[in-house]
Amino acid sequence: MKKQQNPDHGAWDAVTSGAVEIVDRAHLKSRVERGDRLRVKLGLDPTKPDIHLGHTVPLRALRRYQQHGHQAVLIIGDWTARIGDPSGQNVTRPQLTKADVDAAAQTYLDQAWKILDEGETEVRLQSEWFDKMRLEDVVQLTSRYTVARMLARDDFAKRMKEGVITWTSRVSPPASPSASASSVPVLASASSPRSRLRRSGAIPTRQARSGRT
Repeated sequence: MKKQQNPDHGAWDAVTSGAVEIVDRAHLKSRVERGDRLRVKLGLDPTKPDIHLGHTVPLRALRRYQQHGHQAVLIIGDWTARIGDPSGQNVTRPQLTKADVDAAAQTYLDQAWKILDEGETEVRLQSEWFDKMRLEDVVQLTSRYTVARMLARDDFAKRMKEGVITWTSRVSPPASPSASASSVPVLASASSPRSRLRRSGAIPTRQARSGRT
């Protein structure tokens, strides 16, 4: 991450405005205040043609980073949208065709550009790395998460308590952000729908190791 020419002393208050939670505040603040040019990501799953009002919160947070010289990265969850990622949902999302997801993704971007600077935004698709994964890679990824950890999530715990059927294919998507973080290295994440700033880590899968710089 290249440094800016001059430290932006007012950047910290600006980029963290409205944040609900900041993970590793001291590290992020030191990087922002000394003028490092950061890569900050936001992931969106194009499950429907339109983004909702809640998405404007993290999009505006991402825009504030752009305004202070940082690199915004939009990760389009075309892979999780196709398989029906249930994360944070009360009901299982329907599986979509690639054509449906691609069409929805384009409308997401068209709407995102009303807030973000299109020319200064890096757009990446999950399918760039997930479509290339082999069964061995999938097993390695899922081996880093226990069933207990998955069931500790509120969405899955509620389903289990209510006796709602949860297929094994619906348990794996929550691991996908870790693979995304490995494939697209960034420092911070502006989580949707609430503005939550996280310092991103990375899980070194085989594919991520070979493609990471």
